[in-house]
Amino acid sequence: MEKPRFLELTYEAHIEVNLDDYDIDWNNVKQYHIKYSTLAIIYNNDDYVEYDIDIDGGEVDYKHPTCKTLFNEYYKEVKLE
Repeated sequence: MEKPRFLELTYEAHIEVNLDDYDIDWNNVKQYHIKYSTLAIIYNNDDYVEYDIDIDGGEVDYKHPTCKTLFNEYYKEVKLE
């Protein structure tokens, strides 16, 4: 077996945003995306509106990663045999 050099861990955080706080006409939304704490809405008529949202999710639970991967010195994945 090849010796691992790096361990990559992925964790998830769940955040709930109350959408009642925003004046969004969901029947006319073409698409939406979120970057940092900005919710961007694109309507069917191509109007674009941004909302600042509260995404304070608190602490991430580091007890169990959702994904873990071993890599060698060249970042090639190492599989345990």
